[in-house]
Amino acid sequence: MVGLAFALSLAQAFSTLAVAEQPRIPDTAVQDQDGRHLSFYSDLVKGHTVAIDFIFTTCATVCPMLTANFRQVQKELGDNVRDVRLISVSVDPAIDTPARLKRFAAQYDAAPGWSFITGDKTEIDRLLGALGVLVQNKLEHSPAVLIGNDISGHWQRISGLSSSLVILHTVEEAAASQPESSAAAQAAAYFPNVELLTQDGVKVHLFDDVLRGKTVLLDFMFTSCTAVCSPMTANLARVQKRLGEHVGRDIVMISITVDPEADTPSVLKNYAAKFGAKPGWYFLTGSKANIDVILSKLGGYVKDKNEHSSVVIVGNVAHGGWQKMLGIGNPDAIANVTLDLAR
Repeated sequence: MVGLAFALSLAQAFSTLAVAEQPRIPDTAVQDQDGRHLSFYSDLVKGHTVAIDFIFTTCATVCPMLTANFRQVQKELGDNVRDVRLISVSVDPAIDTPARLKRFAAQYDAAPGWSFITGDKTEIDRLLGALGVLVQNKLEHSPAVLIGNDISGHWQRISGLSSSLVILHTVEEAAASQPESSAAAQAAAYFPNVELLTQDGVKVHLFDDVLRGKTVLLDFMFTSCTAVCSPMTANLARVQKRLGEHVGRDIVMISITVDPEADTPSVLKNYAAKFGAKPGWYFLTGSKANIDVILSKLGGYVKDKNEHSSVVIVGNVAHGGWQKMLGIGNPDAIANVTLDLAR
């Protein structure tokens, strides 16, 4: 049981991206180990859960480990392997002919449902570029595994050097995922997905990295404010305490500065620390242009920062339901509304 818990924690540690949308996978002309001519997206990915890794047959370092992991995943999937497609794309298509890939696949007992892919180098390079793994030197290729469900749009990129149990768990998670609700789709279309910076200096996209799938509590502030900002942030700290372990898990708190030129990440980090902000409470800044786009969309744009809104916006991004409340209102009431919307 301890081993399983550790492996699942690794799955979270290695996950770098729950891709917001289906990656733009091209319909590249490819061949599999049986010499069949295929269109990569239409014939291998469309309508399926897939796990894609990147190998070459003369590799003496990570490729054997990656392929052994896929062999174990294939074994663990058992009869379910028909519902999941394993795809190993060669990063050395000039050498890795279909016949060579067929011999390589046989070494790992590859069963139907596991495709080893090659093709014209120009076409394969285009495919690798679209999947974010193109390198000039094949020895430097990525050990990543791209796992996704084409129907639900759930995608993750994890390390192929993690255990086969981690890969299997991620595959099963993708296979079980459901398409986004109409409310989530509307939210994705409404919220600007501009690049911002957290108080830790981490680049994030507002919707994909912060809002998607969460219940959010959002306010506007700036650190040099001498009026409502400090009392409002102190009140939200009380709300944070009442929300407890939900913050950072299914609920995120977001404080967006209306003075991004002055409120750098380090300034926001000091401000957040002063109010005891914990993980899951983001203080966001960025370029003035990007901040203005957000403020305008959310009704928080003002020419004079001192006139910014003191309301908090609470909503469930995945399932809908939105409400505005006074940021210095009763913290119990704010917390209760947030928890109700999160259910």
